[in-house]
Amino acid sequence: MALSARRVRQLYAWHKWAGLLTGLFIFVITISGAIAVFKEEIDLLLTPARRVEPASTPPASLDDILPAVQRAYTGARIESVNLPRNPHTAYSIFLDDGKQRTEVFVNPYSGALTGARTGETVANVIRQLHVRFYYFGAWGRVVVGVFGLALLVSTLTGVLIYGRFMKGVFAQGLRFWQIRTGRGLQVSASDWHKLIGILALAFNLVIAFTGAVLGLENLARYAPSVSRALHPQPDQRHPPAATDRMVPLAQALRRARRALPGFEPTRLILPRADKNHFVIYGDNSGRFAREGASFVVIETSGGAVLQTHNAAGARAVTYTYNLVEPLHFGNFAGVPLKIIYLSFGLASSFLSVTGFIIWLRKRRRARVAAPSRRREKTSELQRA
Repeated sequence: MALSARRVRQLYAWHKWAGLLTGLFIFVITISGAIAVFKEEIDLLLTPARRVEPASTPPASLDDILPAVQRAYTGARIESVNLPRNPHTAYSIFLDDGKQRTEVFVNPYSGALTGARTGETVANVIRQLHVRFYYFGAWGRVVVGVFGLALLVSTLTGVLIYGRFMKGVFAQGLRFWQIRTGRGLQVSASDWHKLIGILALAFNLVIAFTGAVLGLENLARYAPSVSRALHPQPDQRHPPAATDRMVPLAQALRRARRALPGFEPTRLILPRADKNHFVIYGDNSGRFAREGASFVVIETSGGAVLQTHNAAGARAVTYTYNLVEPLHFGNFAGVPLKIIYLSFGLASSFLSVTGFIIWLRKRRRARVAAPSRRREKTSELQRA
């Protein structure tokens, strides 16, 4: 059904103001998001201590590695361990001495400490700039979610406004890539704006929707039942266990794998005074979901399985939510998909630039034309 001229003007106004009011912020979000897709690769590049050469020897046991780390950092408590996701990365072991948090890297084959770091990383700063403007915590994520909605409105109104144009260019044999040159900056910017909008249409819809969900879901903290549905957590009501006779970590990991078929541990939370059981997070092999969505709770002293959460068999709302993050960051099909996300992310950021140029040029033309229109109106009144 064809849109009336009045409805097109309304949609154009929404499209224009959604872009103008949020354009700078969306530009920052899309640029940082495009780069944040490579968060893991950037961190590995900038942190040589995380990189290891695979060896033919069996990997060292965590039951030998953690005591060695503890001896090297006396006075600090080992909180958690990130297990290597591929043969080229080291263990990341996190310690807290009450003053600062330290990340220690250990070669999984030799058991040797390869380095340590404290404070923020470049890769995480980029990621946090994207998800919360870095400084603004949970409310920063909510604000980013609102900008995700603005991008969604801008994309949908753009589709409706330029729908006839898009049908025309596709009917002409996909000749929409032709950019008119020599006809002024506004015309070129308009052509680029339409071209990028068409090419990145599906990408922008996915990114805008998933970004809005990831940001606005932070409001779920005010609805505990919703928060529990989106983020299942280990039960805190398990009976206490003695931490002076812990089962070997290797045994706890084996039992976690047996408890959930296809479960591959990625993070191990060690016991502490108020939560004195092993909590092992991980992924389900071959399943599409956010990283670490499944978990197993193992009794510290006896090694019994106290609780499991299988993301692959979660209820519909949880399962659906677990799809949002990988769809948003493109971290489910290796580097080739990340390159595609990077390309479309950078292209989408350019929409804010071309949209602003179009608005600015139209505004200048309107200012130049205004005196002429006033003179014409005055002449008409004088002749009347």
